[in-house]
Amino acid sequence: MARKYGFRSGYVEAVNMQSGVVEVEGGEATVSFDEAMENAPAVALTPTEEAQEGYVPADSVTESGFTVEGDDGAYHYVAMDDSRY
Repeated sequence: MARKYGFRSGYVEAVNMQSGVVEVEGGEATVSFDEAMENAPAVALTPTEEAQEGYVPADSVTESGFTVEGDDGAYHYVAMDDSRY
């Protein structure tokens, strides 16, 4: 039986996946990917400390990177381009 791939189905076949830690200072930070992705990726951010905001959205997401606006501190991120075509 063929599985449906995608974020909603729980199965991901990512063309490009990049992750790391971004340090927010002064309420904003910019992440530039090592290699640009084919399409604008889905980005998930999580704080590294409990005192920080629980949900922080990625802003201005493009094939080459994104910005983060949130409490100062470090955030883990995962960026995935799951388009296969």
